[in-house]
Amino acid sequence: MELRVLRYFLAVVDSGSMTAAAAEVRVAQPSVSRQLRDLERELGVELLHRTRRGVHLTAAGRRFLPVARDLVLRAARGTELLQAYGNCAPLDLRVVCPASTITHLVAPYLAERSAPFADAYAAEPDEVYPRLEAGAADLAIGTSPPPAGLAALRLGRRRITAQTPPAHPLSAGSGDLDLCELAAHPLILSGRRSAVRRAVDAALHEHGLHIDLAGETRSEAMAQALAAAGRGACVVLDTPQFGLRARAVAAGGAPLTITLYAAWDADHYARDEITAVVSDMSRWLEPLILENGNP
Repeated sequence: MELRVLRYFLAVVDSGSMTAAAAEVRVAQPSVSRQLRDLERELGVELLHRTRRGVHLTAAGRRFLPVARDLVLRAARGTELLQAYGNCAPLDLRVVCPASTITHLVAPYLAERSAPFADAYAAEPDEVYPRLEAGAADLAIGTSPPPAGLAALRLGRRRITAQTPPAHPLSAGSGDLDLCELAAHPLILSGRRSAVRRAVDAALHEHGLHIDLAGETRSEAMAQALAAAGRGACVVLDTPQFGLRARAVAAGGAPLTITLYAAWDADHYARDEITAVVSDMSRWLEPLILENGNP
């Protein structure tokens, strides 16, 4: 099984056409078709269903697709690693995590520590680990414990805050804001896929509290804007903006937080480098949590 032929297979799948795939890989279409037939004979299954309207995966092809992507990705990453070592260049890792984690953790850490990150991709919290396992990134940072089989490290916690304009009654207090007091006011919350929303909903349920939901947004910046416009108190992780004041939220005397986890493939070619970066990130994050509860 040759990587070159696997790349042809992926090009056909992604384009849906032998002709388009041949143009992409710059190989004559009959040659691409013939080599894919050879691959099918080698594997003993038909991977592609060929019709006049295009090319589609068979059931066996759908099972083989993630394997082919993984093999091609690992080969590419291995080449990058050796080239980096050979040229004394830094390793470039790709990170997948929620958008707010890019803003408040990945980007500041990269800027301060010159971390070996090439890019960071935003994903919904429940999509982070699947995207890592699909090979879209080298490192994932999520808000739930990673699936079994991945190498992982608990990075630390982030405190959830309630943010209000200066004239709002909740802005007059100091110290932690108890969830019971917060629940007495109209609230602007993140969507139900958000880790913050799940933590808030769980705490409300545990303490038997009900709320007046004044707004529900996918963006914490929009939640803050709505709060600044006087629609209610927003419950977020982000640093206050638009003149809002923030108070950390507690439930039953315990800080309301989310936990951040880092995860990566235990067999990744750069697992030692990733482990070192993640350990350093955890040390870097700890004093920020202690200082202000909201890195």
